[in-house]
Amino acid sequence: MAAAPALAQQSPAPDQSMFARDRNVSVAERPHPGYDPLPVPVGAFTALPRLDAGIEYNDNIYAVQTGRKTDEVFTINPELDLSSNWSRNSLSGFARSASRIYDRYTSETSTDWQIGGQGRLDAGSGFLTAGGDTGELTEPRTSPNAVTGSVHPIRYQQSDGYFGAVEEMNRIRLTGRLDITSLDYHNGRDSHGLTVLEDDRDRTVYIYSAKAEYAISPDTSVYIDGSFNDHQYRLRPPSALVAIDRNSHGETFNVGASFDITHLIRGDVQVGYLKQDFTSHSFSSASGFGAQGRVEWFPTELTTVTLTGARQIQDAAASGSAAYLASNIGGQVDHELLRNLILTGRVAYEDDSYRGIVRDDHTTSAYVGARYLINRTVGVTVGYTYMDQTSSGAAAGPRFTDNKIMASANFRF
Repeated sequence: MAAAPALAQQSPAPDQSMFARDRNVSVAERPHPGYDPLPVPVGAFTALPRLDAGIEYNDNIYAVQTGRKTDEVFTINPELDLSSNWSRNSLSGFARSASRIYDRYTSETSTDWQIGGQGRLDAGSGFLTAGGDTGELTEPRTSPNAVTGSVHPIRYQQSDGYFGAVEEMNRIRLTGRLDITSLDYHNGRDSHGLTVLEDDRDRTVYIYSAKAEYAISPDTSVYIDGSFNDHQYRLRPPSALVAIDRNSHGETFNVGASFDITHLIRGDVQVGYLKQDFTSHSFSSASGFGAQGRVEWFPTELTTVTLTGARQIQDAAASGSAAYLASNIGGQVDHELLRNLILTGRVAYEDDSYRGIVRDDHTTSAYVGARYLINRTVGVTVGYTYMDQTSSGAAAGPRFTDNKIMASANFRF
């Protein structure tokens, strides 16, 4: 009798995928009857409008070690999501905006926007998917690539697009995908009105990836995947505006596992090899161990513990460097104290090792917060964020600590 459940797990229901990972539901995913907003029917679609409005206190708005400036920031974030309610195929879209209005240092005020959508076409035992988005965004002062000489935060246009295909044959699933990202940075101005060059960061990134996955059981699968990338910068020597050629191409190869075992743990973990070659002879190839993973642990139905980690190569904006190796690890705990009160705490650490210059950044961050749902329409979120960055080496970057206290009202119409 004890063996019966194990045998039953080997054959999922006819309409259930061997790769579904929906046995467990995290605190963030769990529905809250009586508190979840009701989508608005719009023909064959449903709409979910929302608005977050709040205030934030920041004790280091420029992310500097000395000469810290504090300010209060008012935030207004409207968003609209649309999704189809068809039985087969799907189509969805969104439009969102985020305004940060500074009380005293108004030069930091910004408004970002983004629109996008995606679709899925079911075909036999697989499907085709495509999507994209575009928007005007602001680079945070705390970003590893942020410049310190610009009076205003750096603005940039980002456009993303992808096309993918998935074919599932009982225990085997094959996936192919193409991702394209275009980045267009706007030059800044220093306190003397001189140009702070950012055009040299304009680039287009192509990523071609493929994955083959085998289901050992309905709750566990193993896979291999590989990807090739090509980073093409718009400006490069002999242009008088740039000193180095940052073009590069690379590849990653991984083995991994996806699982949703019993009622305790769910995750996706992969390890492998990564390599990035640079067009300029000033930079040696970056290669070695690569990894990425996310594991969720469910000690109780009301608590979710999430661990994440990655080791990847990222484009750099620091003078004399083309890329840095980013290694990060983090943990988060979500607890449903009441049906309408969710507590969250997380910590993270990242090490960024730069290529071409002697610089190594270490960033530690933490967050604690709570979300209280008053009814289907109104909720309240409060939180505190801490960030500390240190940097070492002959070309060391900024060092700073930053504290933020936030409170917002959340409206779902």
